[in-house]
Amino acid sequence: MSRLNSSISSSEPPAGLGWGDSARVLAWTLAWLAVIDVGASVAFPPPGDPKERPSALQSYFQYGRSIEDKLDRLVGRTDSETAPIAFAGWIDPPQGEGQPRTRAAGSDLMVAFYGMSFSGHVGEALKEAEPSFTIRNIAGPSAPASQVLALYEADRGRHEGDVVVLSVLDSAVAALLATNGFCRNFDGPLPYMFPRYYIGPRGLGSHEPPARSLAEFRTLWYDPEGRARVIDDIRKWDLYYTPFLFHKSLLDESTVVRLLRRALATGGRKSIEGYYLAGGRFIEGSEPVRCLQGIVDRFIVQAQADGKRPFVLMIQDGTSGSRLQAVLGPTIAGRGALGLNTDAVCPTSESANFLPDGHITHEANRRIAEAMAALLRSGPVRSASTPAANRGLPPG
Repeated sequence: MSRLNSSISSSEPPAGLGWGDSARVLAWTLAWLAVIDVGASVAFPPPGDPKERPSALQSYFQYGRSIEDKLDRLVGRTDSETAPIAFAGWIDPPQGEGQPRTRAAGSDLMVAFYGMSFSGHVGEALKEAEPSFTIRNIAGPSAPASQVLALYEADRGRHEGDVVVLSVLDSAVAALLATNGFCRNFDGPLPYMFPRYYIGPRGLGSHEPPARSLAEFRTLWYDPEGRARVIDDIRKWDLYYTPFLFHKSLLDESTVVRLLRRALATGGRKSIEGYYLAGGRFIEGSEPVRCLQGIVDRFIVQAQADGKRPFVLMIQDGTSGSRLQAVLGPTIAGRGALGLNTDAVCPTSESANFLPDGHITHEANRRIAEAMAALLRSGPVRSASTPAANRGLPPG
C-alpha cells in the first residue's frame, strides 16, 4: 500500500458500537440513575414529625410528592400528629378568639379586617398609625377572596365593629377556580377548604366544600368512603386538580418522578392563568373576574345591611400594577363603599416596597395604613340606613 493510501486508511473512523455495547452502556446509565434516585430519597427523606421544619435540601427533593401523600403527612389522626399549618384558614369554628369584640376604652373606631397575612400586616400598621383605633384581624394563609368572604360571613354578628374590611390579594385571584389550599399550592399545600363561587342564572352562587373545619376534614380523610367523597368533590369543582399530581402511589418514592411532578405543577398553574389574564391584565367577563366582582358586591351589601361601613382593600403584589382597581373600582363606587388600591401608595414597580418573600415592607404598610386612616376619617362610620349614619369621626 502506498504511503498516501496508508495515511487515508489510518484516518478512517473506528467502527461504531454494536447493539451489545449500546445495551451495556444504557444498562449502566439506568443503573446509575437508579442509584442516584434512591440515594437522594434515602439521604434527604421528609421529616418524620410534621411539626419539624424540613431543611432546604429536604424541601427540594420532597416538593414533588403527591398532594395526597403531603396531606397524609400534614393532617394526622390527632392534633399532636398534625402540622401547625393545618390548623389555619378553616372557616369553622369561626375565628376571632382573643380578638376584640368591642371598642377598647378610649377608642373612637373599631375596624375588622378579613384577609390573609398581607391584610394582617396592614391592620397592625393601622393600629400603630392610629392608636385610637381598635383592630380585629381574621385571616387565612394566602386566602383568596372566596375564602375571605366565607371567613367574614362566619364572623358576622360576633363583634361590634364600625368598619369591616374585605381584603383582595391579586396573586390569589387564580384560587377563585379552586376549592382548597392544597391543589393550587403544590409545593406547600395548605390543608383547608372553602366555597367555590360561580355566576349562575340568579347571580352569584356557591358550592360548599365537604369540610369546613379541620375536624370534619380529618374525619372524612381517614375514612375510605369519606376520602373518596373529598377527592370526587375536588375533581368536579377544583380546576387545579390533576390525577398525576394528586394521587399517592409508589412513584412518590422516586426522586426523578418527584422533580417531574413539580415541573408539571408549575406549567399547569401557568396555563390556567390564560383563563383570566391577558397581557398582564384581568380579562373582563372571565369567570374569576365575574366571581370576584360578585363577591365584592355581596360583601358590600351585607355590611351595609348590618349597619357597618364596608371597605375593600385591593392588595397588589408581584408586578400586578393596579389591575384590581380596574375590575373592582366600578362595583365599589357604585355601592358607595370605600376602597383602596395599594399600588397607588406603594407601586409594585418599585421593588423596595417588597420583601424577598413577596410581602410588603413595614414602611410601605405604614403608608397604606395612613391612606386608609385618611379615608376612614373623611366620611361617616356607618351606612346611611342606620341611626348612627351621620356620625363622622373627628379629623385625625
